[in-house]
Amino acid sequence: MTPKQLAFEGEAIFGREWQSPMARALAIHHPRHKMSVRLLTQWLSGNVKLPAWVDEAVIKIAQEERNAIETRLSIVNEICKRGIKQPEPNWDWVRKHVGRE
Repeated sequence: MTPKQLAFEGEAIFGREWQSPMARALAIHHPRHKMSVRLLTQWLSGNVKLPAWVDEAVIKIAQEERNAIETRLSIVNEICKRGIKQPEPNWDWVRKHVGRE
């Protein structure tokens, strides 16, 4: 994995502000659980070589995020199935402000 690929995939997974969430997610997969945005930034700049384990970790993170998105989407779909209920018009207000029915 290259720094450019990590940046592209990180933004695809977490959106524009991806670095902090990616650092937290990578910490779970890091061999010693010591991960920070600072280290991630060093990888991206090329000052520190990207370790081999990052590629596999990003794939797992993408799968986890996909599952979370699918769950949220399922819930949103259920909400949408209920439909939008239109409120009954307030005919007193209409007569007073608009005129007669």
